[in-house]
Amino acid sequence: VKVDAKDVGGRVPHWAQVNVDSKFLLEWQKQSIPLVSRCVRREVRARVDAMQKRKEIIQKGKELSKAVFFAKSKEERQRLVASMVSNASSLHRHLRGGVEEEGHE
Repeated sequence: VKVDAKDVGGRVPHWAQVNVDSKFLLEWQKQSIPLVSRCVRREVRARVDAMQKRKEIIQKGKELSKAVFFAKSKEERQRLVASMVSNASSLHRHLRGGVEEEGHE
């Protein structure tokens, strides 16, 4: 995982760029090894949280599309499709703006 200013919304100064592999990142999260500034640790945690959130949203979308396929009634299908649209827009919002923008709309 390479964390740089572009990945975290341009908030990390160029001198604070850090390059770590994912295994080390997980170990580092567990032990909170103070290798880099608190600012960068917060950005790394935010990035990991964002990746986790993205996975959850995508998984929910897959489950909804399966449910639509097996829906019994037209009303149930419409309700599930509405949920899918809402899920897709939250994924879009998440990819566009990241974690901070949630709940502002």
